[in-house]
Amino acid sequence: MRDDRAGRPATGVADPTGVSRELWNVARQDTSREAKERSDRRMERAAEGIVRDATRKIGWLDWVRGVASGLRRRIRSTAAGRITLKVVVAVLGVSTVLLGIAMIPLPGPGWLVVFFGLAILSIEYVWAKHVLRFGRERLKTWTHWVGEQSWWTRLAIGALGLIFVGAMLWLAVRNSFGIDLAQSFWHFLTSQ
Repeated sequence: MRDDRAGRPATGVADPTGVSRELWNVARQDTSREAKERSDRRMERAAEGIVRDATRKIGWLDWVRGVASGLRRRIRSTAAGRITLKVVVAVLGVSTVLLGIAMIPLPGPGWLVVFFGLAILSIEYVWAKHVLRFGRERLKTWTHWVGEQSWWTRLAIGALGLIFVGAMLWLAVRNSFGIDLAQSFWHFLTSQ
C-alpha cells in the first residue's frame, strides 16, 4: 500500500499515541501552507482520538458503580439483607460523622470526614443525601465568597481560624492532661 501524499510506502507502524510514524514524518517534512494545515488537522484528529481512548479507559469507575449497585440490589432483595444494610450503613455513617465533628476544632480534616460520613449515610437514607447536597452548596458559596474578598479579609479569616484551632488545642490539652500551655509559655518567656 502506498501513501499518495508522501509518495512512500506506508509502514503501518503506530507509535504510542496511536498515530503512524509515516503520518508524523509527512507532517514534519511538508513545509507548504496547505501541507501544514493538513498536518494540523491530522494532529487534531490524533489528539481527539487520544482523548477518546483516555475517557474509555476511565470507564472503570462506571463499572465499579454498576457492580456496587448490583450488590446493593442483591442485598436489598431479602428482608434480612435490607435490615442488615441499614444497620451497617447507620453505624458506619454515624460513627464517621461523630468522629469528623470531634475533629472539626482540632487540627485535621474534620469537615472532610463529616462529609465522608454523610456520603456513607446517603447510601441508604434520603435525608443524608439532602444534607450532603446542602453542605456542598454552602461550601461552594463560602469558598466563592472568600475568593472574592481582599487579601486583608482572607488573612483575617485565616488568623481567626488559627486562633480558634489554637484555643481548642489549648482546651483539649488542659482538660485531658492538666497542662496549661498558656501558663507554661508565659513562664518560659519570663524565666529567660
